[in-house]
Amino acid sequence: MKVSTLYRIIPLGSKQILRCPRELSKFPLKVNKCFYNVASTQQNSHSKDYVIDLKSDTVTKPSPGMRKAMTEAEVGDDVYGEDETINELQRRMADMFGKEKALFVPTGTMGNLLSMCVHCPSRGEEAILGSRSHIFVHEQGGIAFIAGVLASLIENKPDGTFDIEIMKQRIRQIDDPHFPYTRVICLENTHNFCGGKVVPLSFMEEVYNIAKSANVNVHLDGARVLNAATALNVPVKDILKYTDTVNMCFSKGLSAPFGSVIAGTEEFVDKARRLRKALGGGIRQGGILAAAAMYALDNVLPQLHLDHKHAKELSKGKNY
Repeated sequence: MKVSTLYRIIPLGSKQILRCPRELSKFPLKVNKCFYNVASTQQNSHSKDYVIDLKSDTVTKPSPGMRKAMTEAEVGDDVYGEDETINELQRRMADMFGKEKALFVPTGTMGNLLSMCVHCPSRGEEAILGSRSHIFVHEQGGIAFIAGVLASLIENKPDGTFDIEIMKQRIRQIDDPHFPYTRVICLENTHNFCGGKVVPLSFMEEVYNIAKSANVNVHLDGARVLNAATALNVPVKDILKYTDTVNMCFSKGLSAPFGSVIAGTEEFVDKARRLRKALGGGIRQGGILAAAAMYALDNVLPQLHLDHKHAKELSKGKNY
């Protein structure tokens, strides 16, 4: 069971929808059926069965408090750097991540793509990725057809790691015109297509040290890295100190309707900001959206451990 997943509890035949495990404690539910990848369910209105929708943790909707925060947000033109809500969010995320600077972007896919574009500025340069990584499997090959990045794949193990010795062999930094230069190694934590596993910090540290010795950067697809930090019971900085750059989504476990953030050095973010405009990611009065992310940090993040608790209970078949 992927511990980073939220759950919608749908009392069939009624209008009531519970959208995350935190809300389970409000109702004496008995869960009789579970479905994965179900968009909707119909059943006799007299039935007392409930369905848990495990399709994704992206199905949440803004709470009244989040909508209020969005309505009251201070806004400006972010393309000119004038949206103070976005500016505040970016400063906050840079501090949380232990990075120099952060950039608000529309989606995690764009965040990863921007990161690859900056790390591999010349077409034909190479990124090392796990074979089941979201960047390779689920982002339409954007790093290839947009960024011109060659993906060097290493088979992922069930725990989301890969063979370190193979990684060492794949790093190519020799000045030989036959080969591309390896510029970045991409990790993922939590690892979506390896069952939402939390990748061990010892693995990340070893990869990072090897990469630095070879003058190669490390990028983390950390769409759900706050879930990883929650599961490990560590500050997220303790994970991200083994990375040069990171991408994190607000629309996953944090339950915001929009947005991701990338972070790294000031130079990295300045380059990514320029490329964001070229990819159509420049946001005008985006403070409305950043306010939802800020609300999530203040009100959802402190309860993220409850999602993990309830997910583990559901995985054991516990009845509520």
